[in-house]
Amino acid sequence: MKAIVFAGTILSLFLSVSCTSERSTGLIENLQEDARSVQYNQIRTQLARSYENPYDVPSLVLLSSATSTSNSSLKGGITRASAPNGLTHFTGVDLGAFTDTSQLVVNVTSGATAIQGMRDLYAYASRGDLAWRDSIGGVLVNQPPEYPWLFRSKHGMPPQCDSRDCFRIIAVDGYIYWARTEKDFSDFVLAVLEASSFTRDSIGAVPPKAPGAKKRSPTPSGIRRSEPSNTPPTILLVPSGGAVQ
Repeated sequence: MKAIVFAGTILSLFLSVSCTSERSTGLIENLQEDARSVQYNQIRTQLARSYENPYDVPSLVLLSSATSTSNSSLKGGITRASAPNGLTHFTGVDLGAFTDTSQLVVNVTSGATAIQGMRDLYAYASRGDLAWRDSIGGVLVNQPPEYPWLFRSKHGMPPQCDSRDCFRIIAVDGYIYWARTEKDFSDFVLAVLEASSFTRDSIGAVPPKAPGAKKRSPTPSGIRRSEPSNTPPTILLVPSGGAVQ
């Protein structure tokens, strides 16, 4: 009898650990999907906004870190008690409580240099404006795709996609936005993410220009990469299965 009770307790413990492992895996997958949604959906939506207004001021929220915790408890035991018919064995397994917690640390890009760089990249994507070359072109490692690569249509693929299969980005307000190729959209995302990390801490004094001299572009030393923003990070607690809205 003891052996049967002990085996039952061990089996319950195994099932509890297995369930905890599955829940932990589910939490990690949810966090990955949250990070992907936060990153890509903002850029997709901003591309549509910039197509209407190339100088719309963008913003970007990024998940800088995330943690997940999954807890459960299990107690099991054998109790002996006297009864009229002899000694009786009682066995019990208390599964306890299951708790799942996710913690997301969010950074909002608010530095003027980062916002200007992103705005100029969106303006280049939507209108071919080359201002990004003067503002961040000298330090940008991930170059944006060559203009034109962003198209818009009411129904189906636009004429620019007749000879190729364009990549559908998003449908907003009755329009469908397309990238010339999926790699073009991927390259643009990388460029925006890199630009969101730029900040201007100081630019040395520029000597007086000679008459007729061309305007100097900011030197690469005047721009450095750091945290996306000086804004304190915001910590969000997301319950099990929760997602950042």
